[in-house]
Amino acid sequence: MLTESTHQKDLADTEKMLITLAKEDALVQKKVVIVIMERVVQLWVELKIQSSPHGNWEFTESDRHELHRKPRQIKNLLGIIESRANSLH
Repeated sequence: MLTESTHQKDLADTEKMLITLAKEDALVQKKVVIVIMERVVQLWVELKIQSSPHGNWEFTESDRHELHRKPRQIKNLLGIIESRANSLH
């Protein structure tokens, strides 16, 4: 099992990767980064579930659509997913 500090570092690294990918304008236009970002968001959700198993951590079709429409707004999307999950506690 991951230690708490390792787990937090993995979460931080995952979020940093998403933000970095969102800045790759040329690749975002070609949709290459969007596909990668979807998978990284799914990994982020898996990591969040490990640290806080209660809540609705689903990456919905609506979330996916929002990612495709506004990839640069990834921090907002992660916040929406997190607040939705935390509101069920």
